[in-house]
Amino acid sequence: MTEKKTYGVSFGNGNDGVSQLYPNFIVTTDRPFALAKLAMLHRFNNGNSVRWAKRVMDIDGESEYTIYATIYDPSDSPGWSEHNGAWMICQVFPVDQDLIDNSTAREYDSLEDVFGKSFVKRHAADERE
Repeated sequence: MTEKKTYGVSFGNGNDGVSQLYPNFIVTTDRPFALAKLAMLHRFNNGNSVRWAKRVMDIDGESEYTIYATIYDPSDSPGWSEHNGAWMICQVFPVDQDLIDNSTAREYDSLEDVFGKSFVKRHAADERE
């Protein structure tokens, strides 16, 4: 486990990219890899879609820089990413106080505050933690 830090979370795709200047939300946690996983899974908030996303999601990166949770192809279009880039990307990245002070993104104190206790309990396990 890493020390508790504040991370921005942003979403995008292989065509439009992902903005680290304007995070979708900000979370303080000591589990940044779980944050990346949960943020992506929460986009698919029903049983079958969450199971599918868990199977196809790739998580990579370093907590000091950026962690990427990536889904390359939508479920109905295998090979889509070969011509279009990644279908969905979630980036988790450390943020400094200046970004926090100037951001309009909502801030959360824990994974449970963002996603709810039951969602975190069901989906947060990650071998890197």
